[in-house]
Amino acid sequence: MLLGSSFVFVCDSDFSVIKNGGVVYENGEIIEVGIFEELRAKYQNLDSRFYEDSVLLPAFINAHIHFEFGANHFHFDYGGFPQWLSSVMKNRDDVLDKIDSIICDEISSQLECGVGSVGAISSYGLDMQALAQSPLKVVYFNEAIGSNPAAIDMLFSDFKARFERSLALSSSTFFPAIAIHSPYSVHNVLARHIINIAKANQSLLSTHFLESKAEREWLSHGKGWFLDFYTNVLKIPNPKPFYTIDEFFELFSGLRAVFVHMTNATQSELRATLDSHHSIITCPRSNKLLDGKIFNLNALRSATKSTQCKAFDVDSLDSANLDSARIALASNSPTSSTIATHHHTTNHLAIGTDGMSSNFNLNLLDELRAGLLCMDTNIENLAKELLLMATHNGAKALNLNNGILQKGRLADFAIFHIPHITNSTQPHLHFIMSAQKVSTLILSGKVIL
Repeated sequence: MLLGSSFVFVCDSDFSVIKNGGVVYENGEIIEVGIFEELRAKYQNLDSRFYEDSVLLPAFINAHIHFEFGANHFHFDYGGFPQWLSSVMKNRDDVLDKIDSIICDEISSQLECGVGSVGAISSYGLDMQALAQSPLKVVYFNEAIGSNPAAIDMLFSDFKARFERSLALSSSTFFPAIAIHSPYSVHNVLARHIINIAKANQSLLSTHFLESKAEREWLSHGKGWFLDFYTNVLKIPNPKPFYTIDEFFELFSGLRAVFVHMTNATQSELRATLDSHHSIITCPRSNKLLDGKIFNLNALRSATKSTQCKAFDVDSLDSANLDSARIALASNSPTSSTIATHHHTTNHLAIGTDGMSSNFNLNLLDELRAGLLCMDTNIENLAKELLLMATHNGAKALNLNNGILQKGRLADFAIFHIPHITNSTQPHLHFIMSAQKVSTLILSGKVIL
């Protein structure tokens, strides 16, 4: 099958864009990417379709999402991490009671905004069966949580049971993984047990880390709001942090992990994360609602070794006819044949919506728009970076074989009809501003929507 559209976003590291481009795929994999008419002449035996006034790009990857709190409607408080966490502790049972009626709707909403893959964090396993049976590609992070030393055996037993259930559901679209909730909520003895299971199964790991000023103060100095929380709420006498910041980070040594949030990380901590080949996931709206901060993209740039713009590598797309497809979006002409070689951000930063406990919807398009408006950087370059976070970088973070239009990658595409986009000289920016609902969603070569 050959599909084409007014613009094709390849979502490689240079953010290559093909005007009137096309993608050939067969048996669920991409065969070739290039100019639509040239591909149609080459593959005359294939069915083809061209989408006018549309953008074709890799299906989005919502790299960090909690489905289990989808029933939240005004149960939780915002404006500060301590008050939010207190409200979650108080009201979470009421929210979880209503989960069954919500999960399928949340899965549908992901598909409708062009998401084909998710990194789903599950604390209770309540969403496991529905996600395993969904069209989504799911990296399913079984989450360990618990700080009471007297309950470690019970907590570990519960975790192992959930993890084994998820392993039994493993498939070409469902990938069990492991999450350690956070350094303030998981006892170090429990965490070591979990890490041993991750090593034995070579599992991808996830954790919430340095999400708030309160967390940093607790890990660094053993005081502040968490001292009061452990003393007066959890009734633990003379509480101490389970780890320093460095000790928690060392837990993941030799493993692949995604560190979520990191809004209160220093530049050296960001550098250490990248040096260890981990990924970072940002959730802009959640971070703003809970701690009043957005991830510092400029600090991450400074932590990343400077990367010079490089010439476009045709072989990276395995298409001999891409030369005429290259365009420079900085040019006033939408038919310019010069490639835009923007490469300003690390390829280790992905994006997610978090959950309804800390957001007002789980629409990744809205998350991209929030990032566009809140992150402090050049808006045209940022639009490219955000789209890479939601595609190529998300695939890298979750170890998925999609997120880029490249030979041998899975045929996971989202096509959006956007009136008048054909005339745009900034289609990447106008796409984020205007895209609302996917027109066609194809996952592993199968039409889902």
